Amino acid sequence: MSMQALHLLRALGSGVLPQGVPARKPAAGTPEFEQLLEQARKGHGRTGAGVDIDPGLGLSLDEAQMQRLAEAADRATAAGAKTAVVHLDGMLLTLDVASRRVVGQVRPHLGDVLTGVDAFVEAGKADQAA
Repeated sequence: MSMQALHLLRALGSGVLPQGVPARKPAAGTPEFEQLLEQARKGHGRTGAGVDIDPGLGLSLDEAQMQRLAEAADRATAAGAKTAVVHLDGMLLTLDVASRRVVGQVRPHLGDVLTGVDAFVEAGKADQAA
């Protein structure tokens, strides 16, 4: 790579704009990046994205449960989890966080060891706030 190309790449990476190019400001009412980052760290960021359930599980959840499950998936994502067990209305659901898909249901027995999970998210019961 030539020195000129390296210089251009450094300029791009620095966030410095060429002369005459105005900096874009966020739209009025748009949260600043730092606020969004802090919300995500606290698990308060809501993506609005849903969650799928593997059809082979034969699991049926109502709309309120799906909403709480989606919020649990948001919190697992914010924590950097890959596979989470979500406790929802007494069920233990295995969630592939990246695909936002319930891939299993855990039914532990005395002495069982659960592996391959890097997060546990409490989604609460229907009568509790998540």
